Amino acid sequence: MGPTLREGDWLRVEPLCGKRAPQPGDVVVTRRGPYLVTHRLIEIREELAVTRGDACRATDPPLPLDSLLGRVVEVRRERPSVRWRRRTRRLLERLWREK
Repeated sequence: MGPTLREGDWLRVEPLCGKRAPQPGDVVVTRRGPYLVTHRLIEIREELAVTRGDACRATDPPLPLDSLLGRVVEVRRERPSVRWRRRTRRLLERLWREK
């Protein structure tokens, strides 16, 4: 979902049951096999939801509407990603060794 969501972001997800129906443009959470996937809802047609990641060109295969688990209602970007910290640490270690 980059650039909207980044590794290390904290997401608050609101369950869809009993809440307002999901609308195109909402960022939703679905289950695809063993994984939870967060993608934007593109359209709803005939009780099927079509989603796509913001950085993807192609849409995902349509899913039944009841397979949408929740809607992202808040994103917190409080911590840098783990990758960034590892890269920074490695760079600093190299610079330290070169001295």
